Amino acid sequence: EANNLLITAKNGKCWGKMTGHERYLVYRTTLDCGLRFSEAKTLKVLSFNFEASTVRVEAENAKGKETDDLILNDETATMIKAFLAGKEPTDLAFNLPHLSHAGDMIRADLATAGIEYRNAAGQDLDFHSLRHTFITNCFLANIPATVVQRLARHKNLETTLKYSHITITDRQAAMKRLFDLTVTGRNDALQKTAMDSGGLRNSDTVPAITLSA
Repeated sequence: EANNLLITAKNGKCWGKMTGHERYLVYRTTLDCGLRFSEAKTLKVLSFNFEASTVRVEAENAKGKETDDLILNDETATMIKAFLAGKEPTDLAFNLPHLSHAGDMIRADLATAGIEYRNAAGQDLDFHSLRHTFITNCFLANIPATVVQRLARHKNLETTLKYSHITITDRQAAMKRLFDLTVTGRNDALQKTAMDSGGLRNSDTVPAITLSA
């Protein structure tokens, strides 16, 4: 659905003062680093460091009142650099609407993409859902929870966990990876004797599992 939204926005018509390509860049940036709408709206050209592929959220605009440099995908940074070419450093990066219209904007793109505004869990999708998706994707990428908390810029881990929405498909995929660890493979060291030191019979295959303390 996130990919469908990005493609739809990129090829979409103008909404307010924003072109489809501009909305695409905003959505993509948010999916890259979990921006809040209020933060995205205040970004300026000088907020971006294209050499480091980061975007800075100033303390005065951040919910946690701390300045932070958020990491962008290199390709995203390259596209934003091209988009901002010719603008002054102090110019706003994006022509985002007022907060009260943010939901209308993304709802229009969701409708065009054929995505229900209300998901299967009965929750309304809005701009903040992109931040939820970023955090969920961090967990699905096996990033440690404490690191995800830092990336999300939450004061406590409990809040970060509430942003994680793991589906049955995600759980099935996780269990498949776990089961893959138990796929048997030949162990040549055990082929030298029929019995191990404990008197148990060695077989041609053994579980390929690494135990953790």
